[in-house]
Amino acid sequence: MVLRSLTGAYQGASPHVQVSLSNQLVSDILQGRLDLAVVSGEARFLNSIPLWKEPLVWVGSGVVPITLKPPLPLVLLPEPCFYRRAALDALESGRVRWALAGVSSTMVGVRATVIAGLGISVMGESEVSEGLRIISNDFALPRLPTEEIMLYYRSPDMNDEAHSLAGQISRAAIS
Repeated sequence: MVLRSLTGAYQGASPHVQVSLSNQLVSDILQGRLDLAVVSGEARFLNSIPLWKEPLVWVGSGVVPITLKPPLPLVLLPEPCFYRRAALDALESGRVRWALAGVSSTMVGVRATVIAGLGISVMGESEVSEGLRIISNDFALPRLPTEEIMLYYRSPDMNDEAHSLAGQISRAAIS
């Protein structure tokens, strides 16, 4: 839906699309290598527009039976990461003991490790795919925050274009 929005917004342009973790995209924006980035983020970034919100959820394998006992085995993305911080903050506030069961530099790796039953993770509700299941109150895990999907843009000069694209992306996300 986000990529489809680009074609309508920039007819005649040749956008370069880069798929990376949010922290890498933010770094690229700050270093002037990207003009726009859609990220899981926070509104405190100077040039940002909120697109939509979605709940974060605990996920486990939908294939391998889950037995969780302390310490809770976590599969996470590397620092800095919004999902990682949300998971660790929730576990700390709930005084839940945890251990790092795996780290992957991609969500594909996180998914594969969780599906294999090596641990649990956190992701946006819309990211839960085949082989994964949302762990609800089965294990009395602490509540997670809502994530904001943001459009970050490099230059204040892009404000009008960024707002136009943000509107198109938001409309596409709702439909």
